[in-house]
Amino acid sequence: MIVIDQGDYIQAKLSAAVSGGIKSVTLNEGGTGYTEGTVTLTVVQSGGASGTLSATASASGVITAINSISAYGTGYAVETGLSTTAAGGSGCTVNIDTIYQPAYTCSYIDTDDVPGQTSGFLNGTTAVTILFSPATGQRMLDLGIIFNSDKASVTPIIELVSGGTTIEIHSRETLIANQHLEFGRQGSVTSISDNSITLAKLATQAAETVLVNATSSTAVPTALALSEQTVLGRITGGHIVGLSVSQLITLITSASLGNITTGNIVPVADNTHYIGKNDDDTPFAYKGVILKDTTNGKYYRIEIINGTITATDLTD
Repeated sequence: MIVIDQGDYIQAKLSAAVSGGIKSVTLNEGGTGYTEGTVTLTVVQSGGASGTLSATASASGVITAINSISAYGTGYAVETGLSTTAAGGSGCTVNIDTIYQPAYTCSYIDTDDVPGQTSGFLNGTTAVTILFSPATGQRMLDLGIIFNSDKASVTPIIELVSGGTTIEIHSRETLIANQHLEFGRQGSVTSISDNSITLAKLATQAAETVLVNATSSTAVPTALALSEQTVLGRITGGHIVGLSVSQLITLITSASLGNITTGNIVPVADNTHYIGKNDDDTPFAYKGVILKDTTNGKYYRIEIINGTITATDLTD
């Protein structure tokens, strides 16, 4: 609960300047020499950059209207009579009426149970009073909201000024664009926008681990370490694990792969490997192979029958 007495007030500012994107602009002077039709104007201001406007030039070469803001730019401030540049023409000046600033609103209740509300915009690193001192009695802040309507992330600083002493009354939290912060009697809440949590915000994990839910139901993910020579996967009747080579063989051989079409099959080393399992205790082999006679073009099935290599002509 935040309660202020007479002479106290709450103010807010930003830890660093806002992006300074142009929010609203009006035409000041039309200039001369512009090509009739739509003209792109770049707003010139010390510290500002890349703010462009879509404007309309008359047949006489004068800018008559600002149609829209093409690019908000950065580093701009409210000012009148700013010069612009364009391809052809000169002398057009504009007024930056507002720039993107976080907005605030504060709901409060006074001692006599009379509610009230203040609202407005912050002003960069310059403190703005967001909850004024009560005329009599005390004033309780019910709910304060700071909404980041800027185009870049900002970090609000909320302070209580009491008896000439300034005290920060809320932890500094960075708000991305369109995110808001709530504070006051109901506690403190920072909204979390979609796609706003980065991987850097996650707890660090041991090397060579992945986050998985290796259970049969909904659960919080846990870290699974993957050893060398393993592949993340799942076999029948099991959960997500680092599959070993033997488990991978089980996985592959459990499915009917059908016909495999390929080109040359080349061993990784010369005069070293076999087709089939070369084990005198548990051998595993193909029944035969189909070969083509390079002379007569006939196809033969090559297999071993009673210890004898037999070639069967497959010609109908």
